Amino acid sequence: MSVSDDYNYKLLSSIARNCRVNISNIARETGLHYISIKKRLERLSSRGLFDVKPLVSIKLSGTIGALIKLKTKNKSKILELLSQCNRVLGVVELNNEIVAIVYGKNKLDVIEIINKISALGDGLDEFSIEYGRIPPNLMVPIRNIDSCIFLEDSSCRNCLPSLSLKGNGFSHNKRSANHRNHV
Repeated sequence: MSVSDDYNYKLLSSIARNCRVNISNIARETGLHYISIKKRLERLSSRGLFDVKPLVSIKLSGTIGALIKLKTKNKSKILELLSQCNRVLGVVELNNEIVAIVYGKNKLDVIEIINKISALGDGLDEFSIEYGRIPPNLMVPIRNIDSCIFLEDSSCRNCLPSLSLKGNGFSHNKRSANHRNHV
């Protein structure tokens, strides 16, 4: 491992432990100078190797999970779209098919992803879905906040979680300790 790689590892490790820590604290922890840290972060970010995204509890987004297997003629486009979708936890190409793990509030949320892929008209040959449950303590990243990646002219926000605690098993009283701990 080169010295530069070692510093990058220390930098990313420090951020992973607490992404809200300020750069001065990271400098003390890693031994790097403030300016050096800013430049490294900018360089890693501009190369697409590092990004900071918000994480939300799966409790807010839905705990119904599904393993979807797709066969399509346009794998690269479907892989790209699925990799940007907030409802997709992971996607890979495996044995000539696309395998994605998705989640939603219910099975209809999962089916909606299939419907959007089918609407693209790029040859969705077949698919299968196996449903399950996502662990309630899982935190998921929010990757796409501007609009639905499947419909360019749409302002689809169905894949973004509601930050409302209504219906998620939390107290609705804003003054309660339970509410303060989960917002």
